[in-house]
Amino acid sequence: MSHPKTTSNPSHKQQITMVQHISQEDINAADRVNFIEYLKNIGYTPVSIKPDSALFHSPLREDRNPSFSVGLNNGRWVWHDFATRDSGDFITFIRHFLHLSFPDAVRHLLTHASFTYTPKPLHTHRQSRKNTIEKIKHWYGSLKDSQSPSHQQQIRDYFTTLHLPWHPEMGSILLTLNPDKQKPHIRVPYVTTPIPTANLNDMQALECRALHTVHPDYRRRCVGPKALWRLHRPGQPLIITESIIDCLAADQLFDQSFDLIALNSTRNIALVRPYLEISSPSQIILALDNDQKKDRGQLAQEDLLRTINSLNIPISTLTLHHQTGHKDLHKVLMDHPQRQFRLNHYLTNSHSSHSSHSPSFIVI
Repeated sequence: MSHPKTTSNPSHKQQITMVQHISQEDINAADRVNFIEYLKNIGYTPVSIKPDSALFHSPLREDRNPSFSVGLNNGRWVWHDFATRDSGDFITFIRHFLHLSFPDAVRHLLTHASFTYTPKPLHTHRQSRKNTIEKIKHWYGSLKDSQSPSHQQQIRDYFTTLHLPWHPEMGSILLTLNPDKQKPHIRVPYVTTPIPTANLNDMQALECRALHTVHPDYRRRCVGPKALWRLHRPGQPLIITESIIDCLAADQLFDQSFDLIALNSTRNIALVRPYLEISSPSQIILALDNDQKKDRGQLAQEDLLRTINSLNIPISTLTLHHQTGHKDLHKVLMDHPQRQFRLNHYLTNSHSSHSSHSPSFIVI
């Protein structure tokens, strides 16, 4: 079944004008029908459920990994498919599910008026963001429980192909998504890592990297709000990179364990300081991308330097990928998978105003 196109539908108010015999009271009554109870009544069992939200296998398509989220938003029932990124309200769903016109979809829902729900007060932006994160947690939990030994082996093989260590505590899973709403037939499997951590108390989003070689536009996806990724190893030097695979590459290149932070976006600089204030690392190494022009990467490094210097934490810049002419640490690893580098040979003192070329500290 083709995916619904929700963006071109007229608003309810416009459709009331077009169909005068459907009143606003009818629309309001249809909006109050409990979406969750409706789906349960027609045979769909929720994978996870709360009073005003639930996760199902999609009724609109074949869905091996449950990705169809239903919930209240500003007092109205809405749905969102995390895999296809399609979404809409309850009436729109009925139109696509049963192939009905707008008035017939409203009339259909009115026959199920016994499944009513008293909406809560309107959500604030912060509440809506919190609800999104909670849905992602439920979705991740159900997906993790459904991972087969084959899925787990594919994840191990993925890290091996990249010459990277596989850490079960990262909580990585295999997830298939549609990366392009304009091309619903495209399905891409992603190695998906929860961020900041796999701990459900911390989790905010899912960082996804394509399992196989794909079009550059489809290589990475993030489900949920962008956040840092962390792998905390107390007592070890903290290394900060732009991506998760660059963090893991550092372990391999220098044959030691680091406390790890990946920004996942240079726009996440502001999220670093609260973590540093809590973790109080004894030393920090910056290893952001070696960009050829002064763009967000270099500006981000300068912002990080100012932030860390204000906390009086010893900080150094890792220059290995600069000296070898690579964009990032993982590209160094791919070209030199068997070589071990000495960390202290590639560290420079770093300050917000200048950098010297003598090692700031030695790590054996």
